[in-house]
Amino acid sequence: LGGNTQGLSPEGQYDVCGSILDFVDKYGVKEIYTLGGLGTGQPVENPKVFGAATNKELAEMLKEHEVTLRSADGGIIGASGLILGLGISRGMNGVCLMGETPGYFIDADASKAVLTVLLKLLKIELDVAKLEERAEETRKMISKAQQMEREMAERMNIVPGEEDLRYIG
Repeated sequence: LGGNTQGLSPEGQYDVCGSILDFVDKYGVKEIYTLGGLGTGQPVENPKVFGAATNKELAEMLKEHEVTLRSADGGIIGASGLILGLGISRGMNGVCLMGETPGYFIDADASKAVLTVLLKLLKIELDVAKLEERAEETRKMISKAQQMEREMAERMNIVPGEEDLRYIG
């Protein structure tokens, strides 16, 4: 379930998440893992993995795998959080893993960081070489975008670090 395939309204979100839980409930699922991104709005060199858990035991497990736990005041937006919340009422515990990302493109580095933790948690071995190739492509794309941004700032006589807020709608 990707970010662009989620419900468009709160009602739609609940319908989609409820249907997913109905489906997995038929198979006796008792533990849920949801994955997502945690947008920073800034470039991220080495993405951290943040997490949330529905109980203390799972939270401790995340800490053991060097996952930074989100504070109680930081909500998880979208299906990743809603599935966990609704799952609790059905007797399902769960974890959400979120890769630190700028948030304005599909981020293979953040995906790799999250997948690496998930594989360790589930004790699964998987070759992530293809994902590393994609991450390298992403890094090149970011570098090119940053270069273009610098060139544009120079043409517009914007001093680096100086805030330049413009309406772009």
